[in-house]
Amino acid sequence: MEAVKSELNQETIKGRTYWYSEEQSPLTNAGDSGANLLVVHLLPTYGEYIFAYRDRSASLDFKMRKYLQGHYRSTISLDGQIVGTWRRTFKKSWVLMEYHPFIILNRHENHALGEAELLYKRFMNKK
Repeated sequence: MEAVKSELNQETIKGRTYWYSEEQSPLTNAGDSGANLLVVHLLPTYGEYIFAYRDRSASLDFKMRKYLQGHYRSTISLDGQIVGTWRRTFKKSWVLMEYHPFIILNRHENHALGEAELLYKRFMNKK
């Protein structure tokens, strides 16, 4: 850390210090525009986003842990926070996506989730 500290930025949130490069700034997801766009990722079951860290409080709010109930499933990440689970069912040329959000998603969040679904289906070469 000491070797690259001068090349990194830091933010302290709720008493915890986070380090990041300018390209990975958590404050702007839209590059040069500076617009704060919603970012949704459909994460796999047993992915490193959850399992690589002993302390998961930065990505999984304590109130949301009860929804997982010790069962690890594919998760929905909204701006870095786990906000639900998802599952897929493959058919011949298409895939059925099911979502189980822990919170009520607003119109913009649902749109971002839809965009993530399209990217996933394109990646899987399914409709």
